Amino acid sequence: MKISHDFFDNISFTKRDILSKLKTEKSPTYIFGEGEYSTIVSKFLIENKINVLKHFTLIGNELFHKGNQFEFIEGTFNIVIGIADESKARTLISSFKDKLNNSTGIYYFALNPFYNLNKEILISNSDKLNLVLNILNDNESKQIFTNYLKSAFSFSSEYLSNTMPQYFPSFFQLTDKEIVVDGGAYIGDTLDEYLRIHQKFLQYHAFEPSIHNFLELSKYKNSNDLYIYNKGLGLSNKTLLFHDGVESSTTSSFVSSSFNSNNLHEVQIVRLDDVLSKVTFIKLDIEGAELDALIGSANLISNCKPKVAVCIYHKFEHLWQIIDFLKSLRSDYQFSIRYHSISNILTELVLYAY
Repeated sequence: MKISHDFFDNISFTKRDILSKLKTEKSPTYIFGEGEYSTIVSKFLIENKINVLKHFTLIGNELFHKGNQFEFIEGTFNIVIGIADESKARTLISSFKDKLNNSTGIYYFALNPFYNLNKEILISNSDKLNLVLNILNDNESKQIFTNYLKSAFSFSSEYLSNTMPQYFPSFFQLTDKEIVVDGGAYIGDTLDEYLRIHQKFLQYHAFEPSIHNFLELSKYKNSNDLYIYNKGLGLSNKTLLFHDGVESSTTSSFVSSSFNSNNLHEVQIVRLDDVLSKVTFIKLDIEGAELDALIGSANLISNCKPKVAVCIYHKFEHLWQIIDFLKSLRSDYQFSIRYHSISNILTELVLYAY
């Protein structure tokens, strides 16, 4: 199994052909959906010089655009699904098909943050990607890794097959003495899953920078063994401006000081090395800051060799940079990769070190 020019021989180009069709034909393109994923889809289409006229959504049995109801779209048009769950979106669209009977095609692209992946990028980074393949501990990981790249290249979800539960695979042996760090604790979903699977831990440290999510997370009260922090993890101790999305949202992000928003607030970023003296399990899903957080945990990782479950799909270079960094700290780590998105979109690719 290797990333080379032969890698492209058996990849489906159907979605890329559809993209070419949308570029060349004159019918306008509409996006079904107005959420986070539709923003990614819209950016993708615009970057490919496809004119997106409207985002529309369904409320009850009626179509709306920017809060205004409309009955039909004049002339022929294309629909690109901007909802992450393709099967759900197609079900919704079929429920008001009579209003969209002039559509010439309904299309879906499986996208992730590196949707601009092309043959040149893959080949130019093939040495790094092949080193990852050589390091991975099991054939399932190697297959998942190459299938993920095939999906990213083809915009198709046909190569993806998820495994559950996320962050707690069968090759992780949990004990009652775990000291857990949950980076990107959100509203407690990982904590809930941990308690469902194993029930007990020695300490659990949950870090969540979003104030909306933190307030929801606070339903778990701080106690002698559970610690909740309205802080982010990084490579240095500092204060950053943070933009909260809507309540209980994953769309929050760190922003520049020039960002103007009512949902702007300061968040403290901390090095994990300065917070804890011991850790046995680190989980990180922090929107692209995973490598920074690991660098800020380097002493703990070197000294304690914690189990690590870290998302590597936010940045293309994280596919190799994170495994390289962990390997540099502990040469005795073994590595596996699993894919966990129940919607079969290009997210939730997790690297496990153990």
